[in-house]
Amino acid sequence: AYLDVSEITDETLTATRIAKAIRAQVRESLDITVSAGVSVNKFVAKVASDWQKPDGLKVVPPDEVDAFVAALSVTKIPGVGAVTADKMHRYGLRTCTDVRGWSLHDLRRRFGKFGVVLHERARGRDERLVKPSRVRKSVRVERTFSEDVSGPSEWAPIIERLYVNLMERIEAAKAWHAIDKAFIKLKFNDFTQTTVERVGTKAVEADYHDLLVEGWERKARPVRLIGLGVRLMDDGDQVSERLPFPDTSLAEY
Repeated sequence: AYLDVSEITDETLTATRIAKAIRAQVRESLDITVSAGVSVNKFVAKVASDWQKPDGLKVVPPDEVDAFVAALSVTKIPGVGAVTADKMHRYGLRTCTDVRGWSLHDLRRRFGKFGVVLHERARGRDERLVKPSRVRKSVRVERTFSEDVSGPSEWAPIIERLYVNLMERIEAAKAWHAIDKAFIKLKFNDFTQTTVERVGTKAVEADYHDLLVEGWERKARPVRLIGLGVRLMDDGDQVSERLPFPDTSLAEY
């Protein structure tokens, strides 16, 4: 999720303080950790948010954006998957600094329209606006573990807590009427991942235990991340969720 705070005029409400306050409120209200990134645009903020997962805050000030982006692997650019990364590596493009060495013309010739994106992101530029009215398609919760979970025998209490958190989010989003599917996500210790869905469910806890076992049996490896969620029907665009700021002063953060 993105939050644009560029139009806030109160000097005490800095982006960093707001991010700290949101993380603290999520931890207190839902008993889960979240990571946040603060920077000048969506691209840099997203990369920063991944920097210290599962529980961290990375701030990239405007005067540090150029150096920060220059050192990034091209795989950090959204849209650069395994196939595109392999193609870029064959051309010697491994970091954003490498991409900067190519002209826009050459990037477009080799990568088509996506060459424009590569040209801009490699320079830390991203003109996309934050759109707060985006249609909600799902509600989910995830937990990344500092130590791998071996399998179903260990995760029962974890699932119970995640399920409670999911129900709280569904309630906060007023999404009960729009639930279409229950789904789970597992990321294994080899960094592969799988998802399993069940249609026509009321998202009861037993569904998630069944789905998780089904997903785990696909590889039967230790698990690094577990996610539970619901997909919403088309009328889910009525759904919105707002996290109010805590009553305490942001000066405390």
